[in-house]
Amino acid sequence: MRLAVRMASLLAFFIGAVIAFYTMRYSVSTRAREFSLLLCLGESRRNVGTFLMAEAAMLGAFGTVVGLIAAFPATSALLAAGISTNGRY
Repeated sequence: MRLAVRMASLLAFFIGAVIAFYTMRYSVSTRAREFSLLLCLGESRRNVGTFLMAEAAMLGAFGTVVGLIAAFPATSALLAAGISTNGRY
């Protein structure tokens, strides 16, 4: 059971990473006109890239905070149900 829980958490992590990657990729592709306009107005590619990285970092930080807030009640519920990765309650 411990191995199954660990594998499920690893799978959830990888699925989350793929979802985050494709979400950011879609965001960039749908905003191509906005980025082109910024470049035409004289903004450097470096600044546009820095803006995108800052946006991704803020979204990542927000997701981390929400995940940590949600993890504690979820952990308590799993432990109450007897599900643990190390076999202890």
